[in-house]
Amino acid sequence: TIPRRIKNILLYDQDIIEKRRALCDGCEYRLGLNCKKCGCFISAKTKIAISSCPVGKWDKETIEGDKIGSLVTS
Repeated sequence: TIPRRIKNILLYDQDIIEKRRALCDGCEYRLGLNCKKCGCFISAKTKIAISSCPVGKWDKETIEGDKIGSLVTS
């Protein structure tokens, strides 16, 4: 099972995850499954609420209770 502290920072809003991935898909720093800037696995990083893009294409999400506020930039 996933520890509670980890579970609380994961995104469950598929729209946000898909918007993040779409921005990564068109990014010049994408190299296969990874980002050349930060070295992350894009499929994992786009699911973490408190993560942000190292070149500013998308921001972290705020989590208030059970609500996730979208801060995705264009």
